[in-house]
Amino acid sequence: MAAMNIEEDEVDEREKLIENKLNEEMELSLENKVQKVQQASLRAITRELNLEERLRREEMMKAKEETKVLMKKMKVETEKKEKIEQAIE
Repeated sequence: MAAMNIEEDEVDEREKLIENKLNEEMELSLENKVQKVQQASLRAITRELNLEERLRREEMMKAKEETKVLMKKMKVETEKKEKIEQAIE
C-alpha cells in the first residue's frame, strides 16, 4: 500500500508539472500571438501614415502647380491690359 501511495504521489506531481508546463507554453503562445498582432498593427499604422504623408505632399505639389498656372495667366492678362491701355493712348 505504501508503494502505491508513493506512485500515486509521483503521478500527481508529474501531472502537476505537465499541467504547469502546458500552462506556461500556452501563455507564451498567447504572448507571441499578441506580439505578432501588435507588430502587424504597427506596420499597418506606419503604412497608413506614410500614405497620408505622400498624399499631403502630392496635394501641396498640385497646389503649387495650380498657383504657377494662375500666376502665368495673370501675367498674360496684365500684359494684355497694358497693351490695350497703350493702344488707347
